[in-house]
Amino acid sequence: MGTNACPAGRWVSARQINPGRVRRKVFSMNNAGDTMENIVIGRIKEEGPLTFEQFMEMALYYPALGYYTSARDKIGPGGDFYTGPELHPVFGWTLAEQFAEMWEVLGRPRRWHLVEYGAGTGTLAIDVLGRLRDSHPACFDGVAYSIIEVSPPFVRRQKAALQRAGLLGKVVWGGGPAGDGCAEGGEGVIFSNELVDALPFHRVRAGGDGLKEIYVDHRGGRFTELLGPPSLPEVARYFQAEGVCLEVGQTAEVNLQAGRWIQAVAGRLKRGFVLTVDYGATAAELYTPSRYHGTMRCFERHSLADNPYETIGRRDITASVNFSSLIRWGEESGLKTAGLVSQADFLVNAGILELIRGCDDYQFDEKAYRDTEAVKKLILPGSMGQVFRVLIQCAGFTGAPSLRGTARRLSRTG
Repeated sequence: MGTNACPAGRWVSARQINPGRVRRKVFSMNNAGDTMENIVIGRIKEEGPLTFEQFMEMALYYPALGYYTSARDKIGPGGDFYTGPELHPVFGWTLAEQFAEMWEVLGRPRRWHLVEYGAGTGTLAIDVLGRLRDSHPACFDGVAYSIIEVSPPFVRRQKAALQRAGLLGKVVWGGGPAGDGCAEGGEGVIFSNELVDALPFHRVRAGGDGLKEIYVDHRGGRFTELLGPPSLPEVARYFQAEGVCLEVGQTAEVNLQAGRWIQAVAGRLKRGFVLTVDYGATAAELYTPSRYHGTMRCFERHSLADNPYETIGRRDITASVNFSSLIRWGEESGLKTAGLVSQADFLVNAGILELIRGCDDYQFDEKAYRDTEAVKKLILPGSMGQVFRVLIQCAGFTGAPSLRGTARRLSRTG
């Protein structure tokens, strides 16, 4: 594991930790020539060991130099990974069909909201809006589409792409915790694709005398990990709430920011749905001995790595989403659970096979082959179809409505 290993006997005491700084996320602007590595080292020298959540926040979101705030390509062949929308437009078309049904369930309101978190290149917004415009014109006419995006380079890219598609006038941008769009009447859908896995998380390790948190230090010219007491009470209570007992020595992730996000979203949604697409599993599946070292991973140039302390700011850091906690936090905030299914089940239920067969230019040629291969990646076991899950939550209904996307479970998600 290289520098990602915790040296035996290293321990950071409670006196070295200032819990009050754990929540602080205010970054000072970098000087010309600074690197993310030097900036992180400087903060450690100033404040002492950082929680992994603090380190990850800097590595991913530091102004201009963080992974998601820098101008370099991240998604697609020239980047570090692919997302569903980049594989084929049918991913967005299928989501649009589900959104159209949700609009029907809401009573076909003359004005309703679609709020997308973390819109990446803007591809998904284009595919969703294009499908609604072409196949559900009344639904399209009434929709107010908002994008919540923290990355300035992505915002610029989204605006350029939407302008080329003739859809720029249909979209507004915001940076708030739940989207200004749903503040007006609160009716609509808030959705995300691969957002929650990118929220900074704490890392912990089970010890014989209780749970320890992993801290990041820099000594002897290299980054190193130290064990110490949990930085926040919520970290210590997390696994008790999940009904999980880690084995001694087992490492795991605690994503408290996911809870804050779903609570903020629930507080702004008067009536409608929250749809979350991401890779992950339930708590019972995630925290088993088979995942003894946790699920944290890094991506750079389409290669998988396990060391987050190399090429800081140029390497994505992520972990599997605990859908059990999203459900629990949502229910505590007033959301009902409408369904949790695999991405394969959701896409097939919502009509992906009919949509791909319905392409006017579908024929047995190279394009048809590429279309077929893309759909296979989206739905087949061993690919995104089983690794990714779709969670739908709702607010403002007496009971959770039945929706096409979650109506049938066609395959095992365990």
